[in-house]
Amino acid sequence: MKRRPFAPYLRGAAVGVDCAEKFLTAGLLRPESSVPRGWQATADRTQECASAKPENAAMRKAALSNLLRQERLRKGAEVEAVFRRGAVAKGRWLTVRAMGNGRAFSRVAFAVGKAAGGAVTRNRLRRRLRAAYRAVKELLPAGWDLVLQCRPAAGEAAFADLTVDLQKTVARVVSAKG
Repeated sequence: MKRRPFAPYLRGAAVGVDCAEKFLTAGLLRPESSVPRGWQATADRTQECASAKPENAAMRKAALSNLLRQERLRKGAEVEAVFRRGAVAKGRWLTVRAMGNGRAFSRVAFAVGKAAGGAVTRNRLRRRLRAAYRAVKELLPAGWDLVLQCRPAAGEAAFADLTVDLQKTVARVVSAKG
């Protein structure tokens, strides 16, 4: 069987209009009618993806500000110390462990156990938890080492519920530890 030359599919915004025209004139781009049904780039599909879930906008906004290196618990010994000596508060979706660090800023670590699901589910939960923390970081007290642990049912939580639960649980554990 003779191999055909590379023919990219028109996939949404991945291929710009100018680029698509160049590929069409060169005969390297298949017309939209011959593109497999699931890959058709239509305006409806693009708009549908952009406005699929309103909570995605909040997650994207929170994701713009990354955590600095100094704001993370990076060593296992640091996380282990918070697990051993820190105060614990449980919320509906999270378990928060906190220990004072004597610094002008808080440091954080994220933990999602295997009970939450497979690797894809755990990574999604970790990303959502990280975004929730970034969204409320300015409202939380400074000077604490925090370990944010997802409970197995956290995958069902809406992003807004996760951020509210995070804020309340951290406030409870910090007030208990004093």
